[in-house]
Amino acid sequence: MPRTIIATDPELVDDQYIFEGTPWKAQWIGPEEFDDAVPLVMAFRKKFTLPAAGSVRIHVTADERYQLFLDGQPIGRGPERGDLKNWFYESYDLPLTAGEHQIVARVWRLGQIAAYAQITSRPGFFLLAEGESSDQLTTGVATWEMKTLGGFSFTPMRLPGAFFAVSSASNIHADKFDWDATTGGGVGWTAAPVVAKAVLKKVFNESPMSRWTMRPAILPAMMSEPKFIGSVRSIEATDTLDVVNRPVEEKSQIKPEIAPWQSLLTDRKPLTIPANTGRRIIIDLDNYYCFYPRFRMSGGRGATVRMQSAESLFHSASSKPDVQGHSFRKKGNRNEIFGKSFIGIGCSFYADGSSARTFETLWWHAGRFVELVVLTKDQPLTIEQIEWTETHYPFKFEYRFESSDARLAEVIPIGLRTLEMCGHETYYDCPYYEQLMYIGDTRLEALVTHTTCRDDRLPRKAIELFDEARDASGLMFARTPTSTRQWIPPFCLWWIGMLHDYAMYRDDLSFVKARLPGARAVLDTFLKYRRDDSLLDSPPGWNFIDWVKEWPAGIPPTGYHGPGGPLNLKIVWILKQMAELETAVGEPELAARWRRSADELAAAIRKAFFDPGRGMFADDLAHSSFSEHAQCLSILGGTADAEQRLDVILGLLNANDLHRTTIYFTHYLFETFAAIDRPDKIIDRMGLWFDLNALGLKTTVEMGEPTRSDCHAWGAHPIFHYYASLLGIRPSSAGFNSVRIRPQLGPLGWAKGSMVHPKGTIEVDFRQTGGKVEGTVKLPPGVKGVLIMNGQETAI
Repeated sequence: MPRTIIATDPELVDDQYIFEGTPWKAQWIGPEEFDDAVPLVMAFRKKFTLPAAGSVRIHVTADERYQLFLDGQPIGRGPERGDLKNWFYESYDLPLTAGEHQIVARVWRLGQIAAYAQITSRPGFFLLAEGESSDQLTTGVATWEMKTLGGFSFTPMRLPGAFFAVSSASNIHADKFDWDATTGGGVGWTAAPVVAKAVLKKVFNESPMSRWTMRPAILPAMMSEPKFIGSVRSIEATDTLDVVNRPVEEKSQIKPEIAPWQSLLTDRKPLTIPANTGRRIIIDLDNYYCFYPRFRMSGGRGATVRMQSAESLFHSASSKPDVQGHSFRKKGNRNEIFGKSFIGIGCSFYADGSSARTFETLWWHAGRFVELVVLTKDQPLTIEQIEWTETHYPFKFEYRFESSDARLAEVIPIGLRTLEMCGHETYYDCPYYEQLMYIGDTRLEALVTHTTCRDDRLPRKAIELFDEARDASGLMFARTPTSTRQWIPPFCLWWIGMLHDYAMYRDDLSFVKARLPGARAVLDTFLKYRRDDSLLDSPPGWNFIDWVKEWPAGIPPTGYHGPGGPLNLKIVWILKQMAELETAVGEPELAARWRRSADELAAAIRKAFFDPGRGMFADDLAHSSFSEHAQCLSILGGTADAEQRLDVILGLLNANDLHRTTIYFTHYLFETFAAIDRPDKIIDRMGLWFDLNALGLKTTVEMGEPTRSDCHAWGAHPIFHYYASLLGIRPSSAGFNSVRIRPQLGPLGWAKGSMVHPKGTIEVDFRQTGGKVEGTVKLPPGVKGVLIMNGQETAI
């Protein structure tokens, strides 16, 4: 059932005293006592009668998560992830017939074993109903019942040598499970007490009495689409669940069983595993998926079905520790499985011999490969159906890009698939290992979204949540929402860049203006570290720039203390972008202030970091380290004067001893190549992306091989450059009200495409002959622009 998106809170009582209460009648209900270290799964139910057919609007949330059922049928999941200052509730319009009905909510709180991105205060459930049914349904007014649900256990998601921040997996024990809870059946229900009062964000944002500051959900429901997919790649016999270090061997295949298992997956034909039998099955989903597994099974008393997912299978040998300190096993070609080990994360289902039961997990899994290990005891087990319910943000991509180099187009579906897998209730850096929204990753994800989607709700939410994740220092956390705080000061500057991107690509300056106080706070905090020589010392925190192998933890020299070249250069660029934002919202005095600070800092940088002998900017005051990063930032921020700029360009293009950008920072390298009219260099550095298909990858990776994550959305940024750099389509004023089109085809004979715009679609078609470019441009109604080709500027 689709959610109803509302803009304002319902049923406010304006004259009610709210310091200890709420202008809503609804209150939170839940257990009065709980153990913070023990995961808790509960059910809440309410039976009600409707005298006549009609629609009832309800507003629902829970801590931590809920799944909502109406008359036994699932109708929604939530709440949309946020933090305690932004606790979201979903709204549903329920079309109901006259007569008796029942609402049931399954609510769970994992507490200490929850995902890092999952915030919690205490377990509870909240529902507000509008209209004539309000008193029948509203929690804290109507009498609801609740009970604790049995049959769940939880397995931490962990792999050796890799950082994990995702939720523990939910296992199902059929003999202890409350199978009829979602229909409101069973015993053990008791009256649910009121446990807390709600406070509305718009009414009283910082009440010390408040556990959750509530607001309407921003996003639509996540995609939920059943898939009956997968290719059975391997079936082997086993007498144990412990098969982690056992390579998949081609010689041990039970080939006659592949066809029945394949029919189970794709044709939904039931399959019976005999008593006292063990099987290990490797399934290739043929693409990368985020999915809820649903297994319908019967019989098999005492049988275990363990399901694990993985992005790839692994070779036995580990690599040397990388710049993050991780020692990953090598993966090689992702299409290959034989001779490699399956090391995954997942859940287990324990059968009780009953007739058909549907086992499903509380949270989704991610990856391309699935390993099933099935062990039966004295009774055969029948698997009647396996369903993978795909989930991610419901992106609607609108794009077209073609060129004379077919390799470029082949990257697009891989990049967009990565964006889908890393787009849920927030953006994620990766779906398999962390499921966290970092500023540095998110800026690049948002740029790809702006160029391929009209829907900008996910970028808006990201900008807003980061802004409200600032602490008293003026800087925001590097990731949000998160139960474990982390400070990466340079990421805060990219947040201002992300706000600038939004101001240019979307037509909503009122939203931008509301976020400028936060941007000013960020820059004022950085300027607080200004020295007598006008350079800025590195602020406390993880001053990460890029995963350069020569930089410990991605920090350039003097990034722990003292002034660093890349960070100071970056601040100049962001100060100038901030001045543009102030100008756009009508604050010329503030704009002048930021430009003055940028000019003062740029002069100090030229004096301290420019090396005349090398003709480049150094990473440190000792001029012992030089990087592509510093040269890019000096060009993009305009720090290099005219003479220095020519030297810097030559050094960037020709010096073979510069620290090179990795996948993430290569976005800024591509920005630089576009700024200096070298599109050929963009294509030259696309080798990693062009190799993805040959390596069997379905998504873009976190870093060069060996990589931890096979699905990292910051690697989708070349799609942005197809439009902004090669086709040359960029906003030239806030709100995208005017456009500057400067095609840079480089080695391409032709390129054409269409790109979304707030007022329609921009369409371009360019071709190059004899060193000259010609072509056509079509702009949306009311949009003016400039076309720059062959050194000439034409108004369009």
